[in-house]
Amino acid sequence: FAFRDRRRAIQMQKFGNVKSIDLYVWNLRGFGVSLAEIRERIVQFCLDQGIGLIIIDPTYKLNMSGEENAAGDVGHLLNEFEMIAREADASLCFAHHFAKGNAGEKDSIDRASGSGVWARDPDAIVTINNHEDEDKTIFEFDLRNFKKIDPMVFRWEYPIWVHALEADPIHKGTKKSTGGRPRKVSPDREKREKIAKKELEDELNKEETNEEIKET
Repeated sequence: FAFRDRRRAIQMQKFGNVKSIDLYVWNLRGFGVSLAEIRERIVQFCLDQGIGLIIIDPTYKLNMSGEENAAGDVGHLLNEFEMIAREADASLCFAHHFAKGNAGEKDSIDRASGSGVWARDPDAIVTINNHEDEDKTIFEFDLRNFKKIDPMVFRWEYPIWVHALEADPIHKGTKKSTGGRPRKVSPDREKREKIAKKELEDELNKEETNEEIKET
């Protein structure tokens, strides 16, 4: 019920009062199934519904017969993911967790728990790290085939994350928690903050102007 209610809140925030969106959820909590048991059903459902993106979360529950520290076991699981994506003609995204300890001391690509295969196999990795401000989070990107994307900061405004243009993605490392690699603060930080705030203000003014035009 918690997931259902959150999904409805996000749907209302992003798309308004629409009856449905093309998002299908298969909640398997409590069923204890393996990937082998549901593999064919996933592929067939995606083909029938024209699904373009498969999201698996959490991944470790489909790897109960393997060890997340064993390169062979992880490689076998990720090969299965790749075959599912190919057969279903869809992209596949999976969620993984950080290792224990202070992940901020590692490069973003090395923060995943277990074998290095978790980080070396994907074509794109999005790492979510703590920001010095409690309501903000840093998103970092490691991309194999695409143009580099600089780190971004998002602010939590229930029920969604909002791009915090005014926030600095360079973490001072003052917060005592995992995530967020400590970095030196750029000397032109104040200048960049002013530019970001000005861009945000301009964007908000545009939205207000558009709303006024619609009302008239």
